[in-house]
Amino acid sequence: FQSYNTASDFPGGANVIDDVKSFKLVISGKVYGVMGTDWWGRDLFIGVLWGAPVALLTGLLTSVISVGVGVFLGVFSGFYGGRVDDAVQRATDYFLILPALPLLIFLSFVLRPSIWNLIWLFSVFGWPGITKVVRSLVLQIRESGYVEASRALGASNIRILIRHVLPQTLPYAFANIALNVPMVIFAEASLSFLGLGDPVLPTWGKILGDAQMGGAAVAGYWWWVLIPGMCIILVAMSFALLGNALDRILTPKLRRR
Repeated sequence: FQSYNTASDFPGGANVIDDVKSFKLVISGKVYGVMGTDWWGRDLFIGVLWGAPVALLTGLLTSVISVGVGVFLGVFSGFYGGRVDDAVQRATDYFLILPALPLLIFLSFVLRPSIWNLIWLFSVFGWPGITKVVRSLVLQIRESGYVEASRALGASNIRILIRHVLPQTLPYAFANIALNVPMVIFAEASLSFLGLGDPVLPTWGKILGDAQMGGAAVAGYWWWVLIPGMCIILVAMSFALLGNALDRILTPKLRRR
């Protein structure tokens, strides 16, 4: 570095003019924005808005896939019986005894962090319980009178499945799609809180994880914890109430008199 005592000593003499073409004033802090900011001055309102479609996509897509696989396997297992039933039930029992959360943590650590990998992992561990319940329903349906009448008239197994068996399982499937969404949202938030979620997407669980790392509870940044936590609770409660309502509407025995 070279120092200059006077302006005339500076290269170009005393006629040098500083030219500032543009400037931008950025003010950040804990009171900035509708929902405040985090420790690094990021607007939490933007993160919460971006996290909403991610949570809904993860919950709905995982629920549709897991319930669809569970209903498909349960229908075939209960209707055909025999070796098909034995093979499906042994695979279902194997997945039921696996510790889901430790395996999810391990696989999320091994695989490349991505929201699509999380959806695939949640779908793999989400179908066994549904398969068990659907199988028990199909075992009762296949012995009903209208199914026996269809067989006596020469209807094929595929026609009986499509016309008589599968429609009886759809009310349970629709209700479970709505009821499984809260569990998936909580699972995704848990993995993102542990730093095993998608590092690019600003999910609600990741916001809570950043709040834990930034010491929000100690520093008194309650909005950093309360707002994304309330979003998770409200969305989960909404789908739980929706699933309960669908279950009562589609299952006449559960309707209140």
